[in-house]
Amino acid sequence: MGAFINYQPILIVVAFLGVWILEAPIIKDRLGGAPKRALFISLIANLFTSLLGFIIFATPLKNILPERLIFLIPIFLLLSILFETAILRFYYRQESWTKIIDAGISMNLLSYLFLFILLILDVVMLSILIIPYLFLTLYKFLIAGREIPKKTKRIHYVLIVIFSLALSVGLFFITINASKESSRNKAKDARTNADMNQIMSEAESIFNAEGNYLNLTCVYNDTIRTLCEDIEKQAGAKPVIYSSSDKYCAYVKLLSKKRYSCIDSSGGSIITDIDPSLSSYCNGITFICPAK
Repeated sequence: MGAFINYQPILIVVAFLGVWILEAPIIKDRLGGAPKRALFISLIANLFTSLLGFIIFATPLKNILPERLIFLIPIFLLLSILFETAILRFYYRQESWTKIIDAGISMNLLSYLFLFILLILDVVMLSILIIPYLFLTLYKFLIAGREIPKKTKRIHYVLIVIFSLALSVGLFFITINASKESSRNKAKDARTNADMNQIMSEAESIFNAEGNYLNLTCVYNDTIRTLCEDIEKQAGAKPVIYSSSDKYCAYVKLLSKKRYSCIDSSGGSIITDIDPSLSSYCNGITFICPAK
């Protein structure tokens, strides 16, 4: 994935801006009308499809692994085409269904190609090539129909390019820093998970020596104390540990992706995005790690 994936607010803004501006010329060319009207309709269409996307990923689909999510892309593409075609039909009722469907398909094929490039292209090339193009295209749509001297237009173009490149430099440093932070967090999470696995081994040693897990805490012995302190150093907090005579569980929140490292007396050691403190999991009454 490209560097933008490490800083999702910028990824969302750039993705929406790109799709919005790229679809507007298709609306104008295929269905006619003033450029500003096409820009407005493209904005409305993409606000609706973006809302649809957020609703979809607020469902259990958000837990689908990325490698499995790729098989759902044709379904998402079809839904986007259906929604945007319906919106085009609302604004262009005088046009034939053939032209509207053609525009809807073309818009979404181009948008998905852009999003694919956005996710895999190196951030420097992306910033230098795509962002200035988007702003220049937006400017041309906004001034369409207005009489502006050529010299003034050239000055505007130069200023837009300078602004775009300055913005690109800012985005570059933000995403690179986010990428470095993400790498550091992943390394810390890996160390935290390794410490949790060592605590699991120590828990079995306690059970073998004492016949229960009752004394399993972060201060039981020097080994576990050191592990808990290292977890606190990496993750920002010591693990939460619950124990009974024959069961135990422990968890700690990781730094990246709002996930948790969890261990329990069944021998389970997992990383999950389900909060282990929720009812029926690891809360001192029950001693089970949630599923991944």
